[in-house]
Amino acid sequence: MKKGLEIAASLREGGFTVPTFEGIGRGGQEILRYISCPRRAIPTALTMAREHDPTLSEGVCPSLRHEGSRRAPGWRAHGKESEETMIRSMLQLAAATSPTVWQRMRDVLGVRLFAIAGRPFTPGTLLTVLLVLLATVWISKLIRAAIRRSFAKRNVREGTSAAMGRLIHYVVMVVGISIGLQTIGVDLGALFAAGAVFAVALGFAMQTIVQNFVSGVILLVEQSIKPGDVLRVEDRVVRVRAMRIRSTIVETWDGACLLVPNSALVQSTVHNYSLTHQNVRVRAKVGVAYSSDMTRVEEALREAGEALEWRAPKTEVQVLFVEMAGSSVNWELAVWVADPWPMRANISKLNRAIWDALARAEITIAFPQLDVHLDAPVVEGLAA
Repeated sequence: MKKGLEIAASLREGGFTVPTFEGIGRGGQEILRYISCPRRAIPTALTMAREHDPTLSEGVCPSLRHEGSRRAPGWRAHGKESEETMIRSMLQLAAATSPTVWQRMRDVLGVRLFAIAGRPFTPGTLLTVLLVLLATVWISKLIRAAIRRSFAKRNVREGTSAAMGRLIHYVVMVVGISIGLQTIGVDLGALFAAGAVFAVALGFAMQTIVQNFVSGVILLVEQSIKPGDVLRVEDRVVRVRAMRIRSTIVETWDGACLLVPNSALVQSTVHNYSLTHQNVRVRAKVGVAYSSDMTRVEEALREAGEALEWRAPKTEVQVLFVEMAGSSVNWELAVWVADPWPMRANISKLNRAIWDALARAEITIAFPQLDVHLDAPVVEGLAA
C-alpha cells in the first residue's frame, strides 16, 4: 500500500489525475499517461520497474529506456511500430507488478480475528461463509422455480408445487448452513451429539410443538390437504388459505381466519371435499302429507332439481323416498355442485326451489301435529 501511495504521489506531481484506488491498474494509468505525454510517463514507468525488480527495466522494458531518451516532442512520427512497442512494454510492466495486488488481498483476507475450536477465523473465512449462504439461497430459488415450471407443465395444482418447493427449500438451507458451520470450524458431529441429548430434554417440554412440526412435514409430503381445499373440521366447513410447518390457516364462511394445529388435521377425522374432485353433493329434506300423490311429489322434486342453473353440468339429480314418519312422508333431493365452498348458500337455494315446486304442484308440506281422541266413557266421566 505504501508503494502504491508513493507512485500515486509521483504521478500527481507530474500534473496528471490519478485514481485514488491505488495498487490496481497502474499499468493502465501509465498507458494513459503515455498517450497524453510520453516524455513524462516513461521516467515514472522506469522508476516503477526498478523499484519492483532491478533487472526488470533491463529485460522487460528496454523500449521504455530507448523511447525515454527521445527529446523531440514529435517523436510519434517515428512510426506505428515504435508506438506499439511502447504499449506492449507498458502491458508487460503491469503484468509483472500485478502479483503484489493479489498478495495484499491475501494478506488482508488472512488476518486472524479470533479462533473457533483451534481454527483461525479470518475475513476470508467470513467471506466464504457469506458466499456459501448466498449460494444456498440462490440454489434454493433455482430449484423452486424449476419445480414450479415442471409442475405447471404437468397441470399440477399450485398448492402442491408450493408445498414441494417449501420442503426442498428447508432441505437445501439445512445443507447450506451445515457447510457454513463446517467452514468456520464447528464440529458437526459433536454438535449433533449434544443436540440429540438436548432434543430429548426439549422434546418433553415442547412435545406439542414438535408434534405439530412433524405433522406439518407429513402433510407436505402426503399432500392430502392443500391450499384451496374445502374441509369439514369439528362440524365446521372451512377453506385452507395457507399451510405452515406448525399450523394451517383456514377461513370460515363468516370470513374469520383460524389457526388449526397440524396435529389436529393428522390425528382426527377430516372431511376433505376437494381431495378427489371439486364436485360435491348438497341435500335437502322435505316432508309431505300422507294424503299427497307420491308420484307427483317425486316428479315435482326432480323437475326442481333439474331446473337449477348452478348445478354441476352432466350430473344427475337424485330424489329419494326417505321414510314414513309420524306426521309426514319424508323425501330428499340431492344435486351436484361444482364448488363446495358456497355449500350453505346452495342448500338455501335448494330449499327454496323445493318450496316453489311443491307449491306449484299444490302438494301440502306436512308439519308435526297431534290428534287427541277421547273415548265415550272417559267423556262421560269428565262430565260427571
